[in-house]
Amino acid sequence: MQNIDSDQKWISTGSNQGFLLKLHKMPALSEEFAAQMSTLSQLGVMCFKDVETEFLARFPEAVKQDPMLADLDGLSGEELSAAIDTKLYRIFHMPPNAMSEQARAFLRNAYYYLVTVHEETSPKVQGFATFMGGGPFPEGEFKITVLGVDKGCRRLGLGGQLVQALTSFGIPHKKLLVTTRPSNSVAIHTYHRLGFVEDTAAEENAPPQFIKGHWIHLKYTEPSVL
Repeated sequence: MQNIDSDQKWISTGSNQGFLLKLHKMPALSEEFAAQMSTLSQLGVMCFKDVETEFLARFPEAVKQDPMLADLDGLSGEELSAAIDTKLYRIFHMPPNAMSEQARAFLRNAYYYLVTVHEETSPKVQGFATFMGGGPFPEGEFKITVLGVDKGCRRLGLGGQLVQALTSFGIPHKKLLVTTRPSNSVAIHTYHRLGFVEDTAAEENAPPQFIKGHWIHLKYTEPSVL
């Protein structure tokens, strides 16, 4: 096994298969981060499409309650699938200059840690997560904004490894936040297993786009700061 830089970590899973975690830090509004998200869009769209499709199957009324889902109203089958693909593709290919001024103001002093996971013998990205810090968050607080694992590498513990990546790389943090769909039971179970609990304050103070009942807000606080 070759030597690697401090921003890379070897991990092993229950299958005894080796994987490599890579860490990148980038300003939230940088062209570099936008390019990375575009590169990861195929995997990202696949992962988030699974989540959104399951959510809409369980909460079909959401398309009438959430303005951001209104364009999906009345669609089903292949039409719905294609519309979800398009919506998610645009999110992953959103350059900074295409964002609203409100979004740019929110992200102006923020940055991301992007963590990618690769098989030991292949450069292909098998999973990734983004941790947003700075900007609106107090020092030591991060929000997991994106997390996905390729279907062929699920149930190997990679999701948990990504959630705990800041700890693996020795990055100080006091609190981790995450928001997901209430139908995303596998992810919620993983977060609970790793010590996350429901964040009632985040639910009460969530921005308008996070409609109550459509999202679940979770937090993890480091034991040393409880």
